[in-house]
Amino acid sequence: HLRKFAITKDVKHLPKIIAFASLSLSFFCSAKAEQLSTSITDLSLSRYVTGLNSPTGAEFLPDGRLLIMEYGGRLRMKVPNVSNLIEVGRLPVSQNPIEQGALGIAVDPMFNTTSRVYFYYSRGNDAEDRHTVGWTTVDPTNHQVDVGNIRPVLTGLYGPRNHNGGGIKFGPD
Repeated sequence: HLRKFAITKDVKHLPKIIAFASLSLSFFCSAKAEQLSTSITDLSLSRYVTGLNSPTGAEFLPDGRLLIMEYGGRLRMKVPNVSNLIEVGRLPVSQNPIEQGALGIAVDPMFNTTSRVYFYYSRGNDAEDRHTVGWTTVDPTNHQVDVGNIRPVLTGLYGPRNHNGGGIKFGPD
């Protein structure tokens, strides 16, 4: 189970902080733990999300909401200042036989105007057309993901019967 932690001072900048921390830790991987811990004095960690069932991806939306994707296709939302997760949809994924399902999530760089979120998921048993990348929208008021209207972007993506994985991201271009 994935455990999400957040810096309580400023959750909005968490993705940038995680990326910086990852780069810093990989650069200083030979440093001793004592050296790293003494340079961080005002960091406070707390559990941000609990109760997930095999999460495979999560992305912060620009307004601070966290969209979480679980292996079986269930989509959940963590809304700032709301303690419980909200179920916001279910992707039409195939989990047959194993290691297929919801594989990747990416937020449109123009989300504030498009409300689009992209998903990479298993949808069939044909090895030559097993996976799909598609987009749909997130309602800004009720947080629901319009899973009934996913628009395919890429289809015909090969995948074996097992060991499926991957992810999607928007590049800087």
